[in-house]
Amino acid sequence: SKTDSKAKKLQDTLGKAVTGAAKMATGVAASISAAGAAVFAFADNVASVGDTIDKQSQKLGLSAKGYQEWEAVLGHCGASIDSFKEGTKALTSAITTGSKSQGAAFQAIGLSMDQVTSMSREEALNAVITGLQGMDDGVERAAAASTLLGEAASELGPLFNPSAEDTAAMKQAVNELGGVMSNEGVAASAAFKDALQDLTTIGTGFKNAMGTKVLPYVTEAMTALTDGF
Repeated sequence: SKTDSKAKKLQDTLGKAVTGAAKMATGVAASISAAGAAVFAFADNVASVGDTIDKQSQKLGLSAKGYQEWEAVLGHCGASIDSFKEGTKALTSAITTGSKSQGAAFQAIGLSMDQVTSMSREEALNAVITGLQGMDDGVERAAAASTLLGEAASELGPLFNPSAEDTAAMKQAVNELGGVMSNEGVAASAAFKDALQDLTTIGTGFKNAMGTKVLPYVTEAMTALTDGF
Protein backbone atom coordinates (compact mmCIF):
# COMPACT_ATOMS: atom_id res chain seq x y z
CA SER A 1 0.00 0.00 0.00
CA LYS A 2 2.90 2.33 0.74
CA THR A 3 4.42 1.65 -2.70
CA ASP A 4 1.09 2.17 -4.42
CA SER A 5 0.63 5.46 -2.60
CA LYS A 6 4.04 6.70 -3.74
CA ALA A 7 3.35 5.53 -7.28
CA LYS A 8 0.03 7.35 -7.34
CA LYS A 9 1.65 10.52 -6.05
CA LEU A 10 4.34 10.27 -8.73
CA GLN A 11 1.69 9.62 -11.36
CA ASP A 12 -0.29 12.69 -10.30
CA THR A 13 2.84 14.82 -10.30
CA LEU A 14 3.92 13.63 -13.73
CA GLY A 15 0.40 14.00 -15.05
CA LYS A 16 0.27 17.63 -13.99
CA ALA A 17 3.73 18.22 -15.46
CA VAL A 18 2.76 16.66 -18.79
CA THR A 19 -0.50 18.62 -18.90
CA GLY A 20 1.38 21.82 -18.12
CA ALA A 21 3.97 21.03 -20.77
CA ALA A 22 1.25 20.36 -23.32
CA LYS A 23 -0.41 23.69 -22.57
CA MET A 24 2.95 25.42 -22.78
CA ALA A 25 3.71 23.71 -26.11
CA THR A 26 0.33 24.80 -27.45
CA GLY A 27 1.02 28.35 -26.32
CA VAL A 28 4.51 28.33 -27.84
CA ALA A 29 3.15 26.93 -31.12
CA ALA A 30 0.50 29.66 -31.23
CA SER A 31 3.14 32.29 -30.49
CA ILE A 32 5.41 30.95 -33.23
CA SER A 33 2.49 30.88 -35.65
CA ALA A 34 1.52 34.46 -34.75
CA ALA A 35 5.14 35.58 -35.00
CA GLY A 36 5.47 33.87 -38.38
CA ALA A 37 2.33 35.56 -39.64
CA ALA A 38 3.57 38.92 -38.36
CA VAL A 39 6.97 38.46 -40.00
CA PHE A 40 5.34 37.44 -43.29
CA ALA A 41 2.97 40.43 -43.16
CA PHE A 42 5.91 42.75 -42.44
CA ALA A 43 7.97 41.22 -45.27
CA ASP A 44 5.03 41.43 -47.66
CA ASN A 45 4.45 45.07 -46.76
CA VAL A 46 8.10 45.99 -47.38
CA ALA A 47 8.19 43.90 -50.56
CA SER A 48 5.10 45.69 -51.86
CA VAL A 49 6.92 49.02 -51.57
CA GLY A 50 10.10 47.68 -53.17
CA ASP A 51 8.22 45.91 -55.95
CA THR A 52 6.32 49.11 -56.79
CA ILE A 53 9.61 50.98 -57.00
CA ASP A 54 11.03 48.26 -59.25
CA LYS A 55 8.10 48.20 -61.65
CA GLN A 56 7.34 51.94 -61.78
CA SER A 57 10.98 52.98 -62.19
CA GLN A 58 11.27 50.66 -65.21
CA LYS A 59 8.13 52.16 -66.75
CA LEU A 60 9.57 55.66 -66.40
CA GLY A 61 13.05 54.69 -67.55
CA LEU A 62 14.57 55.66 -64.20
CA SER A 63 16.89 53.84 -61.86
CA ALA A 64 15.37 52.62 -58.59
CA LYS A 65 17.43 55.24 -56.73
CA GLY A 66 16.46 58.03 -59.12
CA TYR A 67 12.78 57.12 -58.90
CA GLN A 68 12.79 57.33 -55.10
CA GLU A 69 14.73 60.59 -55.05
CA TRP A 70 12.40 62.28 -57.54
CA GLU A 71 9.36 60.96 -55.68
CA ALA A 72 10.63 62.67 -52.53
CA VAL A 73 11.49 65.93 -54.32
CA LEU A 74 8.12 66.06 -56.07
CA GLY A 75 6.38 65.40 -52.76
CA HIS A 76 8.12 68.44 -51.26
CA CYS A 77 7.03 70.51 -54.26
CA GLY A 78 3.40 69.41 -54.05
CA ALA A 79 3.57 67.35 -57.26
CA SER A 80 3.40 63.63 -57.94
CA ILE A 81 5.80 61.13 -59.48
CA ASP A 82 2.86 59.99 -61.61
CA SER A 83 3.31 63.19 -63.61
CA PHE A 84 6.62 61.83 -64.84
CA LYS A 85 4.83 59.17 -66.88
CA GLU A 86 3.51 61.57 -69.50
CA GLY A 87 6.53 63.81 -69.09
CA THR A 88 9.11 61.14 -69.91
CA LYS A 89 6.96 59.91 -72.80
CA ALA A 90 6.79 63.41 -74.29
CA LEU A 91 10.50 64.01 -73.69
CA THR A 92 11.43 60.75 -75.43
CA SER A 93 9.28 61.78 -78.38
CA ALA A 94 10.91 65.24 -78.47
CA ILE A 95 14.40 63.70 -78.52
CA THR A 96 13.45 61.14 -81.17
CA THR A 97 11.56 63.56 -83.42
CA GLY A 98 13.91 66.49 -83.02
CA SER A 99 11.70 69.02 -84.81
CA LYS A 100 12.73 72.64 -85.21
CA SER A 101 10.52 73.79 -82.31
CA GLN A 102 11.79 71.00 -80.08
CA GLY A 103 15.39 71.80 -80.94
CA ALA A 104 14.71 75.45 -80.09
CA ALA A 105 13.19 74.41 -76.74
CA PHE A 106 16.29 72.40 -75.90
CA GLN A 107 18.49 75.37 -76.82
CA ALA A 108 16.37 77.64 -74.61
CA ILE A 109 17.35 75.54 -71.57
CA GLY A 110 20.99 75.30 -72.60
CA LEU A 111 21.03 71.90 -74.30
CA SER A 112 21.70 70.78 -77.86
CA MET A 113 20.10 67.89 -79.73
CA ASP A 114 23.48 66.15 -79.90
CA GLN A 115 23.74 66.29 -76.11
CA VAL A 116 20.29 64.90 -75.33
CA THR A 117 20.45 62.14 -77.94
CA SER A 118 23.61 60.80 -76.29
CA MET A 119 21.96 60.67 -72.83
CA SER A 120 19.89 57.98 -71.15
CA ARG A 121 16.25 58.81 -70.45
CA GLU A 122 17.06 59.52 -66.82
CA GLU A 123 20.03 61.75 -67.68
CA ALA A 124 17.95 63.65 -70.23
CA LEU A 125 15.10 64.16 -67.76
CA ASN A 126 17.50 65.39 -65.08
CA ALA A 127 19.16 67.77 -67.54
CA VAL A 128 15.84 69.17 -68.78
CA ILE A 129 14.54 69.79 -65.26
CA THR A 130 17.82 71.48 -64.28
CA GLY A 131 17.61 73.62 -67.41
CA LEU A 132 14.03 74.68 -66.71
CA GLN A 133 14.92 75.49 -63.10
CA GLY A 134 17.62 77.81 -64.41
CA MET A 135 15.14 79.89 -66.41
CA ASP A 136 13.06 82.76 -65.09
CA ASP A 137 9.43 81.94 -64.44
CA GLY A 138 7.60 83.26 -67.45
CA VAL A 139 6.17 82.57 -70.89
CA GLU A 140 9.46 81.34 -72.34
CA ARG A 141 9.93 78.74 -69.61
CA ALA A 142 6.32 77.61 -69.84
CA ALA A 143 6.62 77.23 -73.63
CA ALA A 144 9.85 75.23 -73.37
CA ALA A 145 8.40 72.98 -70.66
CA SER A 146 5.24 72.37 -72.66
CA THR A 147 7.20 71.54 -75.82
CA LEU A 148 9.53 69.09 -74.08
CA LEU A 149 7.26 67.57 -71.41
CA GLY A 150 3.84 67.82 -73.01
CA GLU A 151 0.74 68.01 -70.84
CA ALA A 152 2.78 66.99 -67.79
CA ALA A 153 4.46 70.41 -67.80
CA SER A 154 1.57 72.05 -65.91
CA GLU A 155 1.54 69.29 -63.25
CA LEU A 156 5.31 69.51 -62.88
CA GLY A 157 5.26 73.31 -62.72
CA PRO A 158 6.07 73.49 -58.97
CA LEU A 159 9.20 71.42 -59.61
CA PHE A 160 10.72 74.18 -61.75
CA ASN A 161 10.63 76.79 -58.99
CA PRO A 162 13.37 75.45 -56.67
CA SER A 163 16.96 75.83 -57.85
CA ALA A 164 19.05 72.89 -59.02
CA GLU A 165 21.05 73.24 -55.79
CA ASP A 166 17.88 73.01 -53.67
CA THR A 167 16.81 69.93 -55.61
CA ALA A 168 20.18 68.28 -55.05
CA ALA A 169 19.91 69.06 -51.33
CA MET A 170 16.46 67.44 -51.17
CA LYS A 171 17.81 64.32 -52.88
CA GLN A 172 20.72 64.17 -50.45
CA ALA A 173 18.36 64.59 -47.50
CA VAL A 174 16.10 61.70 -48.47
CA ASN A 175 19.17 59.47 -48.77
CA GLU A 176 20.49 60.55 -45.38
CA LEU A 177 17.08 59.95 -43.79
CA GLY A 178 17.06 56.38 -45.07
CA GLY A 179 14.21 57.04 -47.47
CA VAL A 180 15.90 55.36 -50.42
CA MET A 181 15.72 51.57 -50.58
CA SER A 182 18.95 50.00 -51.87
CA ASN A 183 19.12 48.29 -55.25
CA GLU A 184 19.56 45.01 -53.38
CA GLY A 185 16.42 45.69 -51.35
CA VAL A 186 14.39 46.53 -54.45
CA ALA A 187 15.63 43.36 -56.19
CA ALA A 188 14.80 41.27 -53.10
CA SER A 189 11.30 42.78 -53.00
CA ALA A 190 10.67 41.91 -56.64
CA ALA A 191 11.95 38.35 -56.04
CA PHE A 192 9.65 37.98 -53.00
CA LYS A 193 6.61 39.07 -55.00
CA ASP A 194 7.54 36.74 -57.87
CA ALA A 195 7.88 33.82 -55.45
CA LEU A 196 4.54 34.71 -53.84
CA GLN A 197 2.89 34.82 -57.25
CA ASP A 198 4.34 31.39 -58.11
CA LEU A 199 3.09 29.99 -54.80
CA THR A 200 -0.38 31.40 -55.44
CA THR A 201 -0.34 29.98 -58.97
CA ILE A 202 0.60 26.47 -57.87
CA GLY A 203 -2.04 26.59 -55.11
CA THR A 204 -4.69 27.63 -57.62
CA GLY A 205 -3.50 24.97 -60.06
CA PHE A 206 -3.69 22.26 -57.40
CA LYS A 207 -7.19 23.35 -56.40
CA ASN A 208 -8.34 23.35 -60.03
CA ALA A 209 -6.77 19.94 -60.69
CA MET A 210 -8.52 18.46 -57.65
CA GLY A 211 -11.76 20.16 -58.61
CA THR A 212 -11.82 18.68 -62.11
CA LYS A 213 -11.49 15.21 -60.54
CA VAL A 214 -14.36 15.84 -58.13
CA LEU A 215 -16.74 17.67 -60.48
CA PRO A 216 -18.08 14.57 -62.32
CA TYR A 217 -19.04 12.94 -59.03
CA VAL A 218 -20.72 16.08 -57.71
CA THR A 219 -22.55 16.45 -61.01
CA GLU A 220 -23.69 12.83 -60.82
CA ALA A 221 -24.89 13.33 -57.24
CA MET A 222 -26.87 16.44 -58.20
CA THR A 223 -28.39 14.65 -61.15
CA ALA A 224 -29.37 11.76 -58.89
CA LEU A 225 -31.01 14.17 -56.44
CA THR A 226 -32.92 15.81 -59.24
CA ASP A 227 -34.10 12.43 -60.52
CA GLY A 228 -35.06 11.42 -56.99
CA PHE A 229 -37.19 14.52 -56.48
